[in-house]
Amino acid sequence: MKKQRILILAAHLDDEVLGVGGTIAKYSAEGKEVYIHIIRDGIAERHQDKNSSNGNKREYVKSCAIMCAGILGVPKERVSFGGYSLYENFTCIHTAGEKNVVNEVEKVLEEIRPHEVFTMHGGDAHTDHGVVYKATEIATRPISRVIGNIEKVFSYETISSTDQAFQSINNIFIPNVYVDITNYLNLKTEAFSKYDTEIALPPHPRSLEKIIAKAYSRGGEGNMFAAEAFCLLRQIIR
Repeated sequence: MKKQRILILAAHLDDEVLGVGGTIAKYSAEGKEVYIHIIRDGIAERHQDKNSSNGNKREYVKSCAIMCAGILGVPKERVSFGGYSLYENFTCIHTAGEKNVVNEVEKVLEEIRPHEVFTMHGGDAHTDHGVVYKATEIATRPISRVIGNIEKVFSYETISSTDQAFQSINNIFIPNVYVDITNYLNLKTEAFSKYDTEIALPPHPRSLEKIIAKAYSRGGEGNMFAAEAFCLLRQIIR
């Protein structure tokens, strides 16, 4: 029997560990093959570095992503980047001569042929998250040419984005799946610590203290010590 393959789609560097870090570590420990694809790695271009050849820390933050994944049990060959720049059009709409996020997601699905896919929450404050969500919705339709082995599609919350959106019936994150990460919460925080350009001090939600608090809160909802919460968007039973 082939190993279960899990694909984590992230709009930006650090989304993957903030939303799914504990579950990635848990799945890796269980022997599942976890893949991480960060679509807009060029978000790191906002970090200026006068000592780099191109004036930004893009390559440095990508190396942080690889170190982060390693702590969670994902080897660097299973971490990939879409290459979208911060200054490049980021959309699901097809325009001649421009890259398209739907095509990007389809390409990754075709290469990895995952059994489970984790994507961003569509109601997040950051519009890029919504683009990745919509691209995943389109690419994983049951009639899609790249549906492959997909059995489940989940969305995940990203602290400092999901919690910062106006909360309404149209965009609120309503989880229906809880994963016990009690034994992996320390790996999640250790991994996030590798993103030294992204980590913040309390009371900012992207601080280690708040990440731990969120895991405790979600754990309480699922009668666990610490958990990550997800929304099951689609399940296909063959």
